[in-house]
Amino acid sequence: MKTTTVFRNLLESDETFVMPGSHDPLSASIVESAGFKAVYMSGAGAAAAVLNAPDLGLMTMTEVIRQAANIVNAVSIPVIADSDTGYGDALNVTRAAKEFQRAGVAGIHIEDLEKHQCGLHMNKTLLSSEEMVGRIKAARDSIDDDDFVLIARTDAIGAIGGGVDEAITRANRFLEAGADAIWVQEPPVPLQTEEVFVKVAKEVQGPLMVAAGYNQHSISQFEEWGYKIVFYPTLSAQVVMKALIDLWTDVKEKGMEKEFCKVLPQRGISFDEFMERTRFHENQAVRDKYLPK
Repeated sequence: MKTTTVFRNLLESDETFVMPGSHDPLSASIVESAGFKAVYMSGAGAAAAVLNAPDLGLMTMTEVIRQAANIVNAVSIPVIADSDTGYGDALNVTRAAKEFQRAGVAGIHIEDLEKHQCGLHMNKTLLSSEEMVGRIKAARDSIDDDDFVLIARTDAIGAIGGGVDEAITRANRFLEAGADAIWVQEPPVPLQTEEVFVKVAKEVQGPLMVAAGYNQHSISQFEEWGYKIVFYPTLSAQVVMKALIDLWTDVKEKGMEKEFCKVLPQRGISFDEFMERTRFHENQAVRDKYLPK
């Protein structure tokens, strides 16, 4: 079954499902091996992994799609990709949607910002809802797979002249324009109250995606409130960063100590598991099969 069909079925099922974020093929493969049914390619995570850059639109469309394709090739579960603003106006959105589809992702999301910036910041500037509706229609018309999922993100809560009511109004307009699901970008952490999440879930007339990991709310709470997809955009990258900071700080400070070095290999998975997770033996078998006898 196509991954687009698999994800479409998840979206149309009665269950809330969890979609971990991934910044590279290795982290995505670990998500799959843990038993999750889909993985999300975080734009912020990818920018950090590929460029060590912030989530401010510094990655080009080509770089983002290349990373998405690499992740798709590493897993068999559906991949949903962050496509920022669509990289321009409706014409650019048309090309972006086609290119992401060629890369093999099961869906994308596009946002209603005038220019891309991290969603958790305030004082963002929005496109008019009319222009965003045009971009959604352009994306929808350029996709030739009916199961490919188009998610519209609105940043209205944290935008100039926006707010929760504006976000809800926009979300429903975007669904009418052809979006399959909505991500109402959460406000900065101190404002992520239960009341906001409940109001959005009650008044948006379609499937909702919500980013967890930045707040104290649980998967079961989001399920109770009516959210369809609970995803963790950058948590994988954050955990990897912390582990590496701790590791190399300790090596710098204690690397001359014999007792420290004896237990150092225990900080990570075994080398045998490393080889297994990177499919060394599977790939070596292919090489050996075609070598001259």
